[in-house]
Amino acid sequence: MINGKICWVLGLMLSLACGAFLTSCKNDAQELETAVIDVKVDVETSASTSDFFSGWDYVALETNDSCLIHSVRRYEFNDSLIVIQSGCEILTFDRKGKFKSVFNRQGQGPEEYVHLDAFRLCNGLIYILDCDVRAISVYKTGGDFVRKIKLDSSYIDFFMVDEDEIVLASGCYNSTKYAFAWADGNGEVKSRAGHYSQVHTVIMWDYTPFAGKRGDNLVVNAPFILTTFELGEFELDPIANYTFNTPKQLPELTLETVDINKMVDITKNQQLVRQLGHYCIKDSIAFQSFGLFELSSGGYGANLVKYDARTGAQIAQIRLGVTESSEFPYIWGGRVGFYEDCLTEVRSAGSLLDTDDRNGSDFWATQGLTEDSNPVIFFYKLK
Repeated sequence: MINGKICWVLGLMLSLACGAFLTSCKNDAQELETAVIDVKVDVETSASTSDFFSGWDYVALETNDSCLIHSVRRYEFNDSLIVIQSGCEILTFDRKGKFKSVFNRQGQGPEEYVHLDAFRLCNGLIYILDCDVRAISVYKTGGDFVRKIKLDSSYIDFFMVDEDEIVLASGCYNSTKYAFAWADGNGEVKSRAGHYSQVHTVIMWDYTPFAGKRGDNLVVNAPFILTTFELGEFELDPIANYTFNTPKQLPELTLETVDINKMVDITKNQQLVRQLGHYCIKDSIAFQSFGLFELSSGGYGANLVKYDARTGAQIAQIRLGVTESSEFPYIWGGRVGFYEDCLTEVRSAGSLLDTDDRNGSDFWATQGLTEDSNPVIFFYKLK
């Protein structure tokens, strides 16, 4: 089995997926038809950050010797908590950024996890997925062990509907030949959706299986298929199909025809969109993030497209962080997601101080930020 540490390196290839947590958004619950969105990635538009956002806020996470964050792999929120994964540690802060607790239960014992491959926050408990040992460990926020949920196969991500219902994402690396599985609170699978015609041997860590929500339903992605789906217990219902006029393009693929092993190999470092990112719908306006290969930098840039979910008519598109804005000076386009009606992003203290230095500002210095401070979480209000 591929080691979880190698998977972590692969996950860094797309910043949109590396911190991939299921984000939520206040959604329009009405039934919408499948949209077709033709994204012209090489066309300069007049879109700006003010076409997407009406304002911004931030939470600076407290820094002290007990809660030093080395890197943010994933983050989640509820009404009272911010939960951060840094390596194999879980740190919690209140919604104003004040430090509350930290734990690391990595090990070989029955109440520990070998790898922290994904986590979820549900009803005040923290659920940690260990892909290699096929289990989810449950802890209180301070690290006290509650129970362990055994799984039938290897999964790379999961979503807690509640403590009695779990949705599991295989990332195509398991023997079930299904992309998603619905399980009860004890890990017993009740149904599966998204059938593959073959078993693949590559763990796809550089895509976002759980993209967001539409009404009460989960919105999901599948590897190398540029379509967002609404997840049902037995089927995937397409919401939107995307095309990108990149120099190279993915072939038209379905779960039955995609060869993940081959696609991983032939798309490496190519000028195309490999995966879709997070999705949000607000008042019938949809927002979709995606990673675009940039020829100038040799890396991936975070993009956001906004369109009418009923017609597919594109409203605006923006490359986050490319053009600095005096109104929104700190958008970078790194670890982005959606929460409530906001686009969220985590930025390191050092990068914020560098931005201020370029702009001739001392805003973060006056807030007490130094190079050694913990990251800052931003909330950009969607419009």
